[in-house]
Amino acid sequence: MAATIASWSPEKKHSDVERWICIYPAYINSKKTLAEGRKLPKESCVENPTHQEIRDVLIATGLKVGVENKLYSREQSKVTKIVSPL
Repeated sequence: MAATIASWSPEKKHSDVERWICIYPAYINSKKTLAEGRKLPKESCVENPTHQEIRDVLIATGLKVGVENKLYSREQSKVTKIVSPL
């Protein structure tokens, strides 16, 4: 993403990048525990999702998507996070 992200403000619209949500693959990985960063029930998750798969699904549903190389604090390796105005 080329845009510079400013701090959060309640005056921002949901379409503004600053209001987008962040999705790390660990959030929806059925192989992870809650302590390892899974955010949803296992029944709602998939096994070892990649950032490319998450990006493709969000784009297919018509959402804007940004991809950033960021480190998720509960994983040791560098992962990519997806940001989208859900």
